[in-house]
Amino acid sequence: MAIDLRKSATDAGYIAIGAGVLGFQQVQQRRRDLQVRLTERSADLRTRAGDAGHYVVAHLASPRTVAASVTEQAKDAVTPAVDAVRTRIEPAVEQLRGVPAQVGASIPASVQGVPTKVAAAIPESVRTVPSTVGAAVGSGVDRVRSLRG
Repeated sequence: MAIDLRKSATDAGYIAIGAGVLGFQQVQQRRRDLQVRLTERSADLRTRAGDAGHYVVAHLASPRTVAASVTEQAKDAVTPAVDAVRTRIEPAVEQLRGVPAQVGASIPASVQGVPTKVAAAIPESVRTVPSTVGAAVGSGVDRVRSLRG
């Protein structure tokens, strides 16, 4: 049994080339199948995205429209009341603007410095009473909290 090397090498080459061609064809077929599946899925996703977009636009436009309508109704209801209040209050405000000057003019000059003199006459020990009492109360509260655990 003699081995013909040339025939064996040729056959091996044909087998290798055939296997390569078959492998390449299989890869091409898988690529085509994948491309078809991706195209179908992308079309489905586009449809879903479009539907979602229409849903969002429809539902966002509705609250926006309702809010605008409610705002207009509230404005229409409140505007007459505001105008009525304004017409009643503005004259009173104008009258009250001159009151501080009138009050200041009616206070005798001998009495005008009394609040400053009284504040200066209060001893420092009396001025610190509120802060001292506040600190004592805070300390008591802290002790009660620490006893509660």
